Amino acid sequence: MPKETRDARCERSTDERKRRPEASIEGRLSGLRHWNVQNFRQSVKNLFVILTSKQKSAKLYVRADFCFGKSWACSSPVERFTDNEEVEGSIPSTPTKICRYRQNFPTKSMNKQIEIEWLPFNIKITADLLEEKNPELCDLLWSYLPYRSIQLHALISGQHLYHYNPIIESFFVKPKSFESRAKSPDGTVFLSYLQHLSVKYGHVTEDLPAAPVARVIPQDILKLKQVGRKCWESTYKTKKLIEVRVTKKGEKVKEGVVKLRKYGSVKNNKVQRLINEIYKETEKIWLNPPKDVINIHMGKIKSKVGSYGQYFSTMVFVNGEERHLGYNALGGLLKSCKTSNIDLRTLKQITPNFVYISAEFLGYCGLEKLWKFTKRMLDTLSLIRTRDEYFSLISPLALYANRINGWNLHYFPWKYGEDFKFN
Repeated sequence: MPKETRDARCERSTDERKRRPEASIEGRLSGLRHWNVQNFRQSVKNLFVILTSKQKSAKLYVRADFCFGKSWACSSPVERFTDNEEVEGSIPSTPTKICRYRQNFPTKSMNKQIEIEWLPFNIKITADLLEEKNPELCDLLWSYLPYRSIQLHALISGQHLYHYNPIIESFFVKPKSFESRAKSPDGTVFLSYLQHLSVKYGHVTEDLPAAPVARVIPQDILKLKQVGRKCWESTYKTKKLIEVRVTKKGEKVKEGVVKLRKYGSVKNNKVQRLINEIYKETEKIWLNPPKDVINIHMGKIKSKVGSYGQYFSTMVFVNGEERHLGYNALGGLLKSCKTSNIDLRTLKQITPNFVYISAEFLGYCGLEKLWKFTKRMLDTLSLIRTRDEYFSLISPLALYANRINGWNLHYFPWKYGEDFKFN
């Protein structure tokens, strides 16, 4: 029998694929070892284009390994697939024949990708944006890139990284979908209304809803876990600063002083000067710890706050009040301004009730600049004429207060937690 030529084999293989669309499609996908939901959707979309009008009635069998180890298969029509749908179905019973039709298929995700880099460790990871889950939040994050911050580690919830981001709109933009932090896969990136960009890298006990915006690609999960442990050592013991950079894939970050995006402006010059001063001070302390915070944690407080000559209790109370002021008081006012029907007159009336006591106490404890900014904000409230102006005044103060909170959390001596281990 004459030996079959290469061209003849290719032609025969093509004819067989046309006669067996299911096997051809199954074979194209079965060669992929790892892929995520975005790759799956894009691949299915591309495959559907390949089908001719005669083949559209054929069942589409898909077999793949989900990016976090969950194996699944389906025989449902392409149109029925959604990202959070758990689907099951049959796999053709002739795997040996399917292998004959295996072909290379594009695996590159069509979604936007971001990179997160930790400078001291020279480690960088890539994550796919989950635009189908939270499109508005993803667009918001994308519009603020690139930015730099100081990496922190969760102190309560578990193996979870977070840092403060400059996204003012995160206070009020409503997420489209939520996931449980505890149940989400390792590598899930969340954007919080607390101005956190956080990344889960392991076991988390906080079973609370959060808005996912990205997932770290599978091949970078191990690097993420290595970073997580190093960041815990920094927060818990060493206090070494870890700069983190978030960029679009392949994008470079400008060195030098951080420049924050301002949200709107105010017609009154006195109010606008205050806004500019708060932004300038926030930029100054964005990557460098403020003197007020350092002095508190070194016991160099002018008023010598702390009963019987100790300042440990002062550090505890500063952390508690500062967290409340930034997250709940100022953050709550901003959210009410943008997402409720409270009129401007009422907003201005209730603002002192939310912020005065905490800010005054923090000034007494050593955060004098924060108290001065807050007092000036309260003094100028009467000059505000619109809700947008109100937001423009309160938002930089909230950003400043939250950044101060981040520095307090970083420098607090959490190492004494060794004396309070669970049995």
